[in-house]
Amino acid sequence: MTPSIAFLNDWFHDIPGYAQIAAIFPDSGKIIVWSHDVATIAQLESVIEQHGQFTNIYFTPNPLKQDLNRKAGKTDIGFMSCLCADIDPRDGHVLDEERKRILQVIESFPLKPNAVVDSGNGYQCFWRLAEPIAVNGNAAELERYNKALADALGGDHCWSLEHLMRLPGTTNFPNEAKLAKGRAICPAVLVHQDDGSYKLEDFDFLFDATNPTGGRGSQRKPVLTMTPAQAKSQLTRLNISPSMKKSIQEGTVKGKRSEAVCGAIEAMLVGGHTPDIIVEVLMHPANGLSERPREKGIGKLEKEIEHAQTALDELIIEMNNKHAVVNLSGRAVILTEVVSAATDHPEIQFSQSDDIHTLCRKRKVGGKRLVDYWMEHPSCRLYAKGIVFDPKHLLIQGYYNLWKGFAVKPKEGNCELYLAHIRDNICQGDQAKYDWLIAWMAEAVQLPGNQPADKPGVALALRGQQGTGKSLFATIFGSLFGPHFVTVSNGKHLTGSFNAHLASAFLVLSEEAFWAGDKSAEGVLKDLTTSPTMRIEYKGQNVITVANHIRLIVCSNNDWVVPAGESERRFCVFDVGEGKMQDATYFKAMIDQMNNGGREALLYLLQHYDLSKVNLRDFPKTTALLEQKLQGLHSFDQYWFNCLKRGLQIGEMGEWQSQVEKDEIYEEYLCKAGRQGINRKAADTEIGIRFKKLVPGLKSKQATVAKPVRFGSGSETIKRRVWVWEFPPLAECRKHFEDVMGQPIDWELQ
Repeated sequence: MTPSIAFLNDWFHDIPGYAQIAAIFPDSGKIIVWSHDVATIAQLESVIEQHGQFTNIYFTPNPLKQDLNRKAGKTDIGFMSCLCADIDPRDGHVLDEERKRILQVIESFPLKPNAVVDSGNGYQCFWRLAEPIAVNGNAAELERYNKALADALGGDHCWSLEHLMRLPGTTNFPNEAKLAKGRAICPAVLVHQDDGSYKLEDFDFLFDATNPTGGRGSQRKPVLTMTPAQAKSQLTRLNISPSMKKSIQEGTVKGKRSEAVCGAIEAMLVGGHTPDIIVEVLMHPANGLSERPREKGIGKLEKEIEHAQTALDELIIEMNNKHAVVNLSGRAVILTEVVSAATDHPEIQFSQSDDIHTLCRKRKVGGKRLVDYWMEHPSCRLYAKGIVFDPKHLLIQGYYNLWKGFAVKPKEGNCELYLAHIRDNICQGDQAKYDWLIAWMAEAVQLPGNQPADKPGVALALRGQQGTGKSLFATIFGSLFGPHFVTVSNGKHLTGSFNAHLASAFLVLSEEAFWAGDKSAEGVLKDLTTSPTMRIEYKGQNVITVANHIRLIVCSNNDWVVPAGESERRFCVFDVGEGKMQDATYFKAMIDQMNNGGREALLYLLQHYDLSKVNLRDFPKTTALLEQKLQGLHSFDQYWFNCLKRGLQIGEMGEWQSQVEKDEIYEEYLCKAGRQGINRKAADTEIGIRFKKLVPGLKSKQATVAKPVRFGSGSETIKRRVWVWEFPPLAECRKHFEDVMGQPIDWELQ
């Protein structure tokens, strides 16, 4: 059991309700929450451990009424089970000295805390109540105790019942601004814990008239020592609009005065002013708007300030949950996370602040555009370093990570029908093909965050008739990756300029591929397969570079599917069997199984597959791959392959010759190429270069040959000196060609 879970189990022992755990990203301020019955809080151990590696983890000391999938508000708290105080070092003082001072303050306090947590900066104190008190709408009255504790100990404004406190056993990750000021990453440690508890009335002394915080039930009066001239000068310096300053000073309002006071509070909070300053301004008789606050009392005003601050904080959380400011190749743009209506998968959009202002219905807070207030807020979700696609880490500080994880959770189960389809149809019963393909799939889910240079660099091409299940195989596998599975059926979606859909792609399926000799696509296909990076162009935005983790599957019923070279190392090509072609019953049963636990079972199987069994770079050299290579051969190489297949160099009948005139070879090649409609034919000199590559033992020499020459009705044999090619035996020439192609060839079948 981790220290965090041990603390939570002890803290919520015998207390009814739900505990809420929150993970807050240090730079962006984005918050993720989990609520859980306190009786089984240990089930959150893996969540805390995983997210605690890169986010700040907090908990609600007071239990919730019910399970929530959002941050708890005041009305969500069921019981006040403890009192809390968060005491941080004062600005402008030496940190170590401040921490010693805080400990002395805690030790000198009459009521010893039942738990003290070193948050990594200051200290958080907790006093357990012997009998948890039902809130029942009395949150403000109960919170007065926390506020009195903060006043007595010099604590922060953390007295609301729903306030999140640092969870011991986790790590304090300062944001970039704090790191720049010298703060360090450090653990949050439980430095004291006991089994004691208190009654609420034990803290009533905090409200005694002799106590600096004032008497219980009374409302403290601010010390207003400023003259009217000083109050006017203070008002002039406030970071609010001139019209708001005039309203506060003159007290002239349109509508209800209470709404005017709330508007002034909001404007000053948005302007960055502290509650103490706001109290001074709105309680000073020199300011006309102070009439109502002075009539209601400082306690009422403080509650209104707190409620206004809570509402603003919730606005920031709401904006952060939808938007973020990111660095896109040097430009600050707003990233918005949406869910695609077509795929139900998350997507991102980029826009400018004016666009968001319009989408927010031009909403303003405190006289400022909501979008501007959010962007200027210190908790604005900001990714100043840019965008990455890194499946190995959910978070990289300063970067927005496009990787969102797998779409399903692994779980043991049954996916046998899908595996049988792979074995019997995709691999046509070939065990070596099956083992390699399962390993290729397993590598993708076991090591998705490997450096791009370490990925296998092998794309899978499936060739077969429609209805054989080749695309279904890819779609089911792709469903494990959710939004990171992309299907394209148009070549320009892979080769075109605007390729933003590939930025977060991990598995790409190209259906009915567009290759067929398109040279403009060749480089793109090869780069997608092996290049460690790729350039992404969002429409209307700067080009960015992201890591290329793409695994590519190409499905087609064309003969020529991929640009496979002679010693091909990028494409593994299978011919898909037709045994279950158009068999609707067969495929429906498989789909039903995969939709009912099969996907989870497949992910579990692949994650536990032994990758040491197979070398993924040594993929099966299939007949289908050979045919792809032959399709892409140079015209002379194709001519020579046909010679080897026929077993003779010249003509259609005869035997293999040990020596043939060079001119005859060249004329034969030109004739064959012309019949095939080949426009660009190799020059005579080029043939010599290619020939010696194809036949290492080939020799060129001059020889005397005798040829019959016709004269009228007769003929005469004439001897002459010509250049000839001297060939090795046919078997040797065939072996050399196989070596060039990188795989054996069945010459009888070919």
